[in-house]
Amino acid sequence: HMPKLTQIQKVRRNSRLRFTGKKLSDYINLGTTNFIGARHVINGTDHAGKIAKYAVAYDATLEQGGYSVM
Repeated sequence: HMPKLTQIQKVRRNSRLRFTGKKLSDYINLGTTNFIGARHVINGTDHAGKIAKYAVAYDATLEQGGYSVM
C-alpha cells in the first residue's frame, strides 16, 4: 500500500518532466505566470480554466499574507 502523495510532492514530481516533457518552470517563473499553460505539465488542458482560477485565488491569498517574490 503506497501512501498518498502531497500536493507539493506531485508538483515536484511533475516539474521533473516525468509525464509530458514540460516543466512547471516553463509556465510559472519570475517572468511569467501562465496557470492555464501549466496544465501541460500534468496532462494537457483538461479543466485548465477552472484550475487556473483556483491558482489565481491561491496566489492572491499568498500575496495578501505577505508572500511575494517581488
